Amino acid sequence: DYGYYDVELFLFESEGVFLNQLPEQIRLIETPKMVKFLSTGSFREMMNNFSLRGFFYRMLYKLFYEKKAKSSYNKDQLLWDKVWKKSLESLKGEYDIAAGYLQGIPNYFVIDKVTAERKLLWIHTDYSKINGDIDFDYRYFCRGDEIITISESCKEALLKNFSFLKDKINLLYNINSPVLIKRLAEEVVPKEIISAKEEGHQILLSIGRLVEVKGFDIAIKAAAILRNRGVKYKWFILGEGRLRQELLELISINSLQDFVFLLGVKSNPYSYISQADIVVQTSRYEGKSMVLDEAKALCKPIISTNYSSATDQIDQGKTGILVGMSPEEVAKGVEEVLSDKDIRKQLTDNLSKLDFSYKMELDKYLASFNGMNTIW
Repeated sequence: DYGYYDVELFLFESEGVFLNQLPEQIRLIETPKMVKFLSTGSFREMMNNFSLRGFFYRMLYKLFYEKKAKSSYNKDQLLWDKVWKKSLESLKGEYDIAAGYLQGIPNYFVIDKVTAERKLLWIHTDYSKINGDIDFDYRYFCRGDEIITISESCKEALLKNFSFLKDKINLLYNINSPVLIKRLAEEVVPKEIISAKEEGHQILLSIGRLVEVKGFDIAIKAAAILRNRGVKYKWFILGEGRLRQELLELISINSLQDFVFLLGVKSNPYSYISQADIVVQTSRYEGKSMVLDEAKALCKPIISTNYSSATDQIDQGKTGILVGMSPEEVAKGVEEVLSDKDIRKQLTDNLSKLDFSYKMELDKYLASFNGMNTIW
């Protein structure tokens, strides 16, 4: 309700295909030049946005701390403590509510660099999987008013690691707009889909960042098994990330150039979801997958690896099929669902009966914003 809330958004990177979807009532805070330098550390950004202070702390980090990081998350903790916190100015102004919407640096920024009466910190992943410095996060979590996570299993992981903060740990499911998703899904049929269907191929679709946890190496190896079994399909992968070249090489090694396609980020992924025969998720772990929620809203058959929080979203055999995390198990699940129209119809019918209104969940969000101390 923009008549009640004035909203400002701070982004470390003010770019991306979804930026033009930002509601006009939200004021985008200009990203400081220092952030651009600290985010990339590239020579070009150093010359464009040079700061002796930022350069000094980043060189100290490179020399003495970078090799000590035991995970990418721990690297963010060290970067914040040794570089960002010492280099960035605090955000101007005072707020009623400040929300850090991602674990790591966004949350640390809200604690150290924002003045607000109430601070909400989001954790979008299974904390037990990220191998961070628990004591470091404990010090920051103590200074927040709520630590919010997005699935039952993610909440359990936080409670296990931060039992002393149990009264601050809250569960709010990710929400989306089924009405918007369905409208966008009908906008256009992608040309890749049209071509594949004209050639008689069944359509497999996966969406996510091209990083290890999304398991696209598993997907590509499963694709090779399906090709060897004579399944006629095209597997489209939407997303971008640092493993692009490695995945392209894996596609080439397995001679899958005519079967698996990395299409990059799409501003309207829903038109691809709506045309897919199966949405396949091969993640090694997730917090709560927005992709699965979007596929469910469009009543698409889903095959997902059975990571720790998958059962929070998938009712086995009713709203999707959960399989093991090996290429063989993924390939077997895909082949069985592709070859059985009755299974696909049953999954689609069950999904069509689900309630996607999110009214109760939205009320929980508003309760957190308004400082009500109910822990869900």
